[in-house]
Amino acid sequence: MLPEPLESKIEELLEGRSWTSLAKAYERLSLRYRKGLSTALSEEERIAYVAVRLPATFAAVSYVLEELRRCLPTFVPRSVWDLGCGPGGALFAACASFPSLSHCMATERDPELLSLARSWLPQLGRQLSLYNEDLRKLASLPEAVDLSLFSYSWGEMRDTAMLSAVWQRSQLLLVVEPGTPEGYRRMLEARSHLVQNGAHIIAPCPHNLACPLQKGDWCHFAVRLSRRRYHRFLKGGDMGYEDEKFSYCIAAKQPIPRGESRILAPPRKEKAGLQLKLCTPAHGLQLVRLPRSDPSYSKRLRWGEIVEDSQ
Repeated sequence: MLPEPLESKIEELLEGRSWTSLAKAYERLSLRYRKGLSTALSEEERIAYVAVRLPATFAAVSYVLEELRRCLPTFVPRSVWDLGCGPGGALFAACASFPSLSHCMATERDPELLSLARSWLPQLGRQLSLYNEDLRKLASLPEAVDLSLFSYSWGEMRDTAMLSAVWQRSQLLLVVEPGTPEGYRRMLEARSHLVQNGAHIIAPCPHNLACPLQKGDWCHFAVRLSRRRYHRFLKGGDMGYEDEKFSYCIAAKQPIPRGESRILAPPRKEKAGLQLKLCTPAHGLQLVRLPRSDPSYSKRLRWGEIVEDSQ
């Protein structure tokens, strides 16, 4: 659930605005993104973007950060760097997942989005360093940071030289992209480059090998988030929730013990039990049938979760 301060700020942005005009603005913006066009946002497009995408970004990044906490329970970051922060949703997610954070750094090329972030990030109660810069031309690079985030922003940069510079300064690095074939492909570009530079992928992949998925398939996950009335109106939907789909990877300087497989799709119920689509550390992609007699059958295994490799 989106923190109340952010919900209040979104409602303030919408106050006195025509929701019909904002819905049309979001439709135009979505069409441009689907075509791969990146242009400056109009005021209405910016407001519509914040209202629709900030809750989804917060939910997806929170999911990934909680997976990081599960993989590395001893990780206690003090600093975080959000590259392409937009209005700051990922930083709110980071601080909610890691109360240990004391210094939040953020880079954003859109001055108006950064202005929004600057207006509500002080509520986090952390030291802030905000930079209005294009990710492809970064001048402000910290010496070191515990956690770096590319939250739906790697696709804006896709500069492997700059990625190397960020990785060199980061203890851990997260890349989150849309859960589409193209978003997955962009995430794989970053993952491949990080592995070539000595990174250890700790999630979702149970290995550092090439992705075993065949052409036409892609690795992605989903998180369900509730939608306020304005959210439903701007997206033209009736349901009170939506599933935000995303692809991601978490890269670390140090390896972690393996022995777990990742569920890559919703488990399929069969007469004899469950069929699991697994990415395994030793055997790549596998379809595993879990009989009803297996103790794990009653655990309500879900898409995105891990299971012991012996299963």
